[in-house]
Amino acid sequence: MKQLDGFLIWLGIGAFVLFMALFSFYALSILLPVILVLIGISFLFNSGKAWYWNFKNGKSMPRCRGQKKDTQNPKIIDVEYEIIDDDKK
Repeated sequence: MKQLDGFLIWLGIGAFVLFMALFSFYALSILLPVILVLIGISFLFNSGKAWYWNFKNGKSMPRCRGQKKDTQNPKIIDVEYEIIDDDKK
C-alpha cells in the first residue's frame, strides 16, 4: 500500500507537469503572435510619427547609408601639452 501511495503521488505530479507544459505551449502559441503584432504596430506607429514630425518641421530623415563625411573642414585637435611646475624653478 505504501508503494501504491508513492506511485500515485508521482503519477499525479507527472500528470500536473505534463498538463502545465502543454498549457504553456498552448498559451505561448496564442500569446507570441499577439505580442509580435503589438511590437510591429508600435514600431510602425513610432516610425510614422517621427516621419510626420520631421516632414512637418521641414527636416529630411537621417540616412544610414550613403552619407558622406564632412572632410572639407576637418577639426584638428592639438594634443600636445606641457606641465608647468612653478615649485621646481
